[in-house]
This record gives sequence, structure tokens and C-alpha cells, in this order.
Amino acid sequence: MRLSNSVLRHAPLALALALIVTGCNIFGGKGTAQLLRERDSLQRVATERDSQLVRMSAYFDTLNTALDSIKTQEQILTLPYDSDGRRLTTGQMKENLELLQAIYDRQRERIERLESRLSSSRDSVGQYRTLINYLYAQLDEKDQEIRQMQQQIKEQNSIISKHVAQARIYEKNIGELEAANKDIMDRVSEQEEIISAQAETLNTGYYVMAPLKTLQQFGIVSKGLGKKNVKYSDLRNEVFTKINILTETHFNFRANTSPKILTPVPAGSYTLTKNSDGTTTLDITDPTSFWSISSYLVIQL
Repeated sequence: MRLSNSVLRHAPLALALALIVTGCNIFGGKGTAQLLRERDSLQRVATERDSQLVRMSAYFDTLNTALDSIKTQEQILTLPYDSDGRRLTTGQMKENLELLQAIYDRQRERIERLESRLSSSRDSVGQYRTLINYLYAQLDEKDQEIRQMQQQIKEQNSIISKHVAQARIYEKNIGELEAANKDIMDRVSEQEEIISAQAETLNTGYYVMAPLKTLQQFGIVSKGLGKKNVKYSDLRNEVFTKINILTETHFNFRANTSPKILTPVPAGSYTLTKNSDGTTTLDITDPTSFWSISSYLVIQL
């Protein structure tokens, strides 16, 4: 069979097209396999990354829990008051700081275990190093704060101990002063009693007013026709009336009597006045002088 000129003229172009199509099929098959392998590799990487993200989420939850626990406990334990609003003693504050230190130590152990797990896993610990270092820095800062607070409590306890010792010295001195003051007050009281007794003795006078016969019967005045003298050696207080010479300075005598003072008294220390109604009045104008010679006053009616 003879081919027409038209067929022969287009034969090379058809051959070239056939070769191009065949080559495309061959090379196209090899590219698809490569793409499939790359896809599977990317899927494995994605799966591993998802697993890694899950682990990272768990690690972050653990770290956040640690931070929240530290913050909550710190807010509670560093307050200077208890739940009832009473101010804490230095001993209670010291116990709270020790408890807070124990909490920090436990959280530090948890972070160290987490760091160890990260180091032993396929995850890169470097990805978490910044956060872990931050947590360590926070714990170190809290440790420093606790040490400072413990030192402050220690200094306060030292100051309190000094104040207590000084207070005991003051208390002892006050006790000694109170004892000395009591001794002085007792002595003053005794002196006052003595002075009061002396004053009472000095201000005490005795008087009797009676007719001459009665005075003689009591043995106050001597008997006889001569001068009537007071018998001072035989005077008995029970027949006299006791008075305070500073307050008892006025005496009235009934009418139809002629009172006469038998005991010696200084002139000018009294007045003896006859009243219009027949009565007589004795006014002691200078008690100290009036009673200076004798503490006994004998008046004859």
C-alpha cells in the first residue's frame, strides 16, 4: 500500500506526538508515587506533632496548677490575720511561713520531675526551657522572700525578748517600789495615828459644873471654911464631861446662879457675861490659852 503524500508528510509529527504521550505516562506515574510518599511522611509528622501538642498541653496544665496553688496558698498564709480576724502571733506567722516553704519545695519537686520527663521523651526540652526557668526563678524569688520574712520574725522575736526582759526588770523595780511605798505609807499611817492621838489628847478637856457641896462630895474640891482649892491629885475623869476644847467654847448657865471658875485660867482668854434674863454665859475666846494651865475646868454654881 502506498501512502499518500499527505500521510507521509504528517507521519513525523504523529510519531513525535506518540513519543510525547508515552513519555508523559511513564514520568507521570513516578511523580504520583513520590507525592504519595511525601504525603504519608507529612501525615506521620502531623500525627507526631499532634501527640506532642497533647503532651505539651498536659505539661502546661501541670505547671499552671502549680502556679495557681502557690498563688492561692501565698495569699492565705501571708495574711497577718486568721479567718476570724484575729491578729496572728509571731509563732503562728512562723508556722505559716514554714508551711508555705513546704508548698514551694513540693512544687519545685514537681517541676524537676516534669523537666526529667521532658528530657527522657522525644520532645525537645528546649521548647519548654524558658517556661521552666521562669518557674524556677519564681520559686527562688519566693524562697528569698520567705527567708527575709523569717529573718524579720527572728529579729522581731529578738526585740520582743529584749522588751520582755526589760519589762520584767521594770516589773521587779515596780514591785520593789510598791513594797517601799507600802512601808512608807504604813509608817505615815502610824505617824498619822500618833499625831491624831496626840492632837486628840491636846485638844481634849474635862469640865464639871456643880454646887460646892457636890464638888466636895466628889472629892474635887477640898472641904473646910478656908479657900476652896481643886484637889488635882484626886481628880477622876468619870465625874467630868469630856469635850473638844477647840469646838466647845460656849457655855450657858441657868438663872439665879453665880458661876465661879475654880481652876486657874489666863485672864483675857474668856468672858463671863450676866445676861438680862438672869442667865450667865461663858465664852472661851482663846481656847489654847484658856486650857494651857490645866485640862480640867471646875465651875462652882
